[in-house]
Amino acid sequence: MKLLILLLIVQTQSFCHHFKGLPHYGYFENYPQIPQTEFLGQSGKYEISLVIYDFQGINLEDAQHPEEVRLYSVVYDLKENTVYKGPAKVQILDGGRLLEEKIQPQAEEESIYQINRKLDDLGDYSLRLILQDDNNYQIDVPFVLESQKTHWGKWISIALLLLLILTAIGARKKRVTMDRKEKLLAQSKEGKA
Repeated sequence: MKLLILLLIVQTQSFCHHFKGLPHYGYFENYPQIPQTEFLGQSGKYEISLVIYDFQGINLEDAQHPEEVRLYSVVYDLKENTVYKGPAKVQILDGGRLLEEKIQPQAEEESIYQINRKLDDLGDYSLRLILQDDNNYQIDVPFVLESQKTHWGKWISIALLLLLILTAIGARKKRVTMDRKEKLLAQSKEGKA
């Protein structure tokens, strides 16, 4: 029994340290849940994981910079089986236009490259990382903000509700028509008798 309890404690400790490259103590103070938006990209021997916080579903008055979108990325070298931690330029692009650039001499805690900026709902965004230790190798990862996504659940619910209303109206009209026919048939039988 003691062994089972010990295994459960050790197992929970091994999984709680970080999530998708972000340490558990690195989340924003009033963020209610784990990040919902993650984008993966690959270029050559590198794979990049991009996690986006665009503050959907939180009390914006409690956030330090509620208008800014925060982008966190981790670069993984597939051939060397290691995380890239060297110097990098981190850029936010809208189409081909540079919006923001940050030069990081090395990855921050947990091998993260981070950049933030206010972004509109109308952009065609991508994150570019230029790895300076690898001859300025470029990795681009396109992304969309939560506010740019089409939330199909709402539209499907509305369509189903409209379909239900139309079906109810059609059934009612059909029933009224049938009742009128039965009434006319009954009246015509009474008139013949």
